[in-house]
Amino acid sequence: MTETKTSPEKGALPPPYTFPEQPVQVPIVQTMRANPQRPMVDPRDVPQDYFILSLFATIFCCWPVGIFAVMKSRNVHREVWRGNMYGAHISSLAARRLSVLTVFLGFVCWCLIVSWQLRVCRHKCDAELEDVDEYSSYGNLTTVGYGD
Repeated sequence: MTETKTSPEKGALPPPYTFPEQPVQVPIVQTMRANPQRPMVDPRDVPQDYFILSLFATIFCCWPVGIFAVMKSRNVHREVWRGNMYGAHISSLAARRLSVLTVFLGFVCWCLIVSWQLRVCRHKCDAELEDVDEYSSYGNLTTVGYGD
């Protein structure tokens, strides 16, 4: 007698599904060097860093804002070294804006200081003139000439 395959009995579980065998993929590991090479950048594409402007603005004008201008100007070289030219341009614009703001704030502060000093000097001069007027009004001294 030959056996024929029959449908599974009612209520019995179907046979488990088996996946076709796939080749095992081995991950490829690439080692990176500790010092990667600097990316090749055309020197004409490197944005200006405004370091000298930000440094002089920090020293002579308004140092609290100038420090941030110096930091942004140094960021330009860091971004170029990484190859991020967009970030370098953004840092360059920020360094320029902060440097100009530093110069403007320094100019305003110097103008306020000079005007305050002139006001104080004028007040002292006016007080001295009032003192001189008080002494001269006490006794109208006349000079006696010899030979009159």
